[in-house]
Order: sequence, then structure tokens, then C-alpha cells
Amino acid sequence: MIRFNEGKACDAIIRHIEAREGHMRQNLRFPEKEGHNSAVELACSIGGQLYAFEHTGIEPFEGHIEIEAKAHFQPLRTMFSGKIPQGEYYDLHVPAGATLGLKRAQLSNIMLTLAAWISTEGPRLQLAPIGRKGIPVARVADTIVPFSVTLYRCALPGVRGQLSVAHHVHRPNDLRMRRIRRACQKKFPKLAVWKTRGARTVLILEGVDDQLTNPIDVAKSVLLAEKAVGNEPDEIYFLFSIIEPWSVWHIRVGTRSFFDLSKPKDRAWDVDPQTLLSLTNR
Repeated sequence: MIRFNEGKACDAIIRHIEAREGHMRQNLRFPEKEGHNSAVELACSIGGQLYAFEHTGIEPFEGHIEIEAKAHFQPLRTMFSGKIPQGEYYDLHVPAGATLGLKRAQLSNIMLTLAAWISTEGPRLQLAPIGRKGIPVARVADTIVPFSVTLYRCALPGVRGQLSVAHHVHRPNDLRMRRIRRACQKKFPKLAVWKTRGARTVLILEGVDDQLTNPIDVAKSVLLAEKAVGNEPDEIYFLFSIIEPWSVWHIRVGTRSFFDLSKPKDRAWDVDPQTLLSLTNR
């Protein structure tokens, strides 16, 4: 099940700062438990400097986590596990949020109907070369499946055949920008209070979507949003936790942003989630 990883995300960034500063964390605090009026996720000292950390998850569109948490399309993925030829995958595009609010029995009928349609139409499609989508087949909405879907057949050499489900959204860049700006408006003021008390402030953004979210677009959106919101923190990172090992991306530290760094190793690094501590138990 897809979920955010607040505690481990915070630990990943603290470890990065420890390595950078050459000092270990001390005096780990949880302001929420202390009843602090600006309760960030956690605070600690590193090399004599107080740090305040705040985490927030990024959804590519409203309801994405709810859809994945309820595993609406997991039965469909399971039906095709091992049934699609090695080295290729079917890519089903559905409207974002199309299944929200539907009853379990209706969802079951939808998945069975789509499975029968995919089984018939998938093998008939021309296999698109790796990195391309090719020509799809579409199924229009009806009384059983109340939304239209599109199916692609794509090459992916060296992997087991699988079904991928992509949630299609209108103007995804605008949706991302609005959600990131809203996150900044919510989180920046809390961190600003800690900055006035001498803390170095850190915002951690976490993404759990590998289809509509990428570090370049996140960096662009964050850098635009923080100019509009003001009270920006000292450091901002993006942690991508949908694939192991996780990757952490430098969005901005001080005045240097993602786009100021020329070396790939300075822009991003991998983290093994199995080695991390869930500091906040969330």
C-alpha cells in the first residue's frame, strides 16, 4: 500500500546533514508532544546548531493516496500478473478520481469488465518500441464502466510482463503548482517561528507517485512557490519513496538550488529505507 514515510524521511535528511557537518544529532525533540505552538515534526542540534524539520507529502492530484490506499486497481493488476508476455507491459490510462465514491460491488464489476476487455484488446495492439507509447485502443464509458479508458501495449525488455495503471489528469502542472504552494503556505510559517529562535529550518517534501511527479518539476514548482509565499526555510529536499532504494533530491540549500548544481552526485543520492529509523513513528 502506498503511504508517506514521515519518520524515515526525517531520518534520511538528518543523516545527510550529519555527514555534511561532521557531527551527530543531539537533543532530539518532538515539539508536537511538548505542546509547542509551532509544532514541527522534530528538532535537534547538529554541531551546536539547532535544526527544525518539517515534512509534507505531495500528491499529484486530489485523492491519489486515497485511491492507492484503497487499492481500487490492484485486483486488475493482480489478474494480469504473469499473464502478459515477458518484456512488455500494458499501460491502462484512466481519469484521475474516476473510482472515488463507488461502492465495492460496482468496483468489482468494473474490474472484471475491464479485465475481459484488456484480455481481448491487449494482444491485438501493435507492440510499441521501448520508450514509446504507440497507437492505443480506447473503451468509451457505459453503464458498467462509467468512465472512458485507453490501453497501450509497450516494450520493456528484461522485465516480467505486467499491467500499469496511469491516472490521467487535466493540466497536471497547474495541479502540482497549487498543491505545492498550499504546502508552502501551511509549512513555512511554522518553520519561520523556529528561525526567529535561531534554528536552521528544513522542509522535506515526499513523493509517492512515479507517473506524474518528478524532481525537476517539483523543483521548478517549489522555487516559484516560495517566492510568492515568503518566509522560505533554509533548506528544502525532495524524497522519492515509491521505488527502492529511495532517492533524495537537493531542491535548495541556502541560495543554491537544484538548477545551480552541475554534478549529479550533488543533486541527488540514494537511501536504503531499511537502514532508516522511523523517528516520529509515522
